[in-house]
Amino acid sequence: MDELDAGQRQVVALRYLADLPLEEIARRLDLPVGTVKFQAQCSALALIWNGMPNLSVREA
Repeated sequence: MDELDAGQRQVVALRYLADLPLEEIARRLDLPVGTVKFQAQCSALALIWNGMPNLSVREA
């Protein structure tokens, strides 16, 4: 996850490791839900493209 910035790492950890819903992540990080969704999807794709194929991307 080194290729992600700190904000993206936070979103990935809360979404895919802590399994929190987008709305809860947005509330905790004080971000719009759309921003959280975008960051989660882009970060997951970046990780997959950079050699972490076992990270699953879920439908929001």
